[in-house]
Amino acid sequence: MSMKLGAEAQTVRHYDGVTRALHWLMAAQIVAQFVLALIWDDVGEDLGHSLVRLHVSLGVCLIVTLVLRIVWRSVFSLSPTETLPRMQVKLSHGVHHLLYTMMVVELAAGLSKRWARGRTVDVFGLIHIPSPFTYAPDLRPIISFTHEWLAWAIIILAAGHGLMALFHHFVLRDGVLRRMTG
Repeated sequence: MSMKLGAEAQTVRHYDGVTRALHWLMAAQIVAQFVLALIWDDVGEDLGHSLVRLHVSLGVCLIVTLVLRIVWRSVFSLSPTETLPRMQVKLSHGVHHLLYTMMVVELAAGLSKRWARGRTVDVFGLIHIPSPFTYAPDLRPIISFTHEWLAWAIIILAAGHGLMALFHHFVLRDGVLRRMTG
């Protein structure tokens, strides 16, 4: 059951504050995760291990943010009234759904990568999530490949998403970016 009663009749110009906050929090978390993965091999062994542990902990935080975002979007959030051509709306929705799907698979691969090594997922040293699966070292290469390349695909698609928002703002001047910035 949705809380969007009468949503069809409402004119909304911007996403609500919770939607905007979750969007930008998730964007920051994804960039942080990507940067950590890029640098941990180049900073020395001790710091590198600390960055990997931070990456794992922040990955669990990202899972929480993603779940909150999906629940909020599904139940409470109202989308701004569409003023774009129908094909642009369909393309935009398709990209968003693809990003959500990729993020779910990426986060599942991240957890599975840890568990395939026979390790627990440790969250800031406070919570230890054991594998629900049997240790599977033979799957590590497949999971690692999926996790790494999907991260790149998410970054590329998200960068395209951001560039299109800037195109709408600076070239088309149609207010699309202001929907998510307030």
